[in-house]
Amino acid sequence: VIVTDGIKYVQEHKGEFDVITVDSTDPVGPAVGLFALDFYKSIFEALKDDGIFVAQTESPFFNDDLIRRVFKDIKSIFP
Repeated sequence: VIVTDGIKYVQEHKGEFDVITVDSTDPVGPAVGLFALDFYKSIFEALKDDGIFVAQTESPFFNDDLIRRVFKDIKSIFP
């Protein structure tokens, strides 16, 4: 178990992971960066070529604007 800044951690470990699972808190305060385009780009770069990314991103019933933005961002990066 590594307790550290997840955003910084994935930036520093390019091409190292088979799977990255993000189960973050609500997108407020310090967790806002976990829902940002740059974070998703870092995740993509941290994965191996056949890697998989999974994220828990709030309720689509209560946070539809956030879900739409996250989906758009992820779709623009991942094939």
